[in-house]
Parts: sequence; structure tokens; C-alpha cells
Amino acid sequence: MRDNRVTAATVDGISVATEGDGSVTRTLIKRNSAIGSGRDGFDIRAPTTTLTANLALRNGAFGIDAVAGVIDGGKNRAFGNANPIQCTIVACA
Repeated sequence: MRDNRVTAATVDGISVATEGDGSVTRTLIKRNSAIGSGRDGFDIRAPTTTLTANLALRNGAFGIDAVAGVIDGGKNRAFGNANPIQCTIVACA
């Protein structure tokens, strides 16, 4: 998933493997923006997902909320989100 912008989603802006019973593997989330979502900007529940160069701004919870095993591809940014931690598992500038 590349080069998308999600603005003012009522729940998570972009999510991977948050619903359903199937497995999701080796997903790449690159150069996406989640701005003003009601919950997390990015809610990533599939451990083999790679996050690279994404932006999370002014979301209602975390900018990026990821589970252990998510791969930090670098250059992710998050600020102005409701949770002052901003990001879990991946580093955010």
C-alpha cells in the first residue's frame, strides 16, 4: 500500500489485520498519511508488516500502534496525536 492519504476517518486511518480470521503476511505500508482519524492513524496487527516513510498527524490515539514483529523501515513521522507516546514498536520522528 503506497502513497495514500486518509483524512478524518471515524476509526483507524489505515489498519492491517485488525478484523477477521485470516492471516496477513509481508505487507508493505509506504509513504502514506493518516490525518485526524478518530483512533490510531495506523493500527498494524500483522507482525510481518513493514512501515516506511509514513506520516501520522492529529489522530485520536496513537500515530502508529504496531505489534511486536512489525518491521521498522525508517522515516516514519508522527506528531500531534492524542497519545503522547506517538508510536509503538517503530521509531517516529
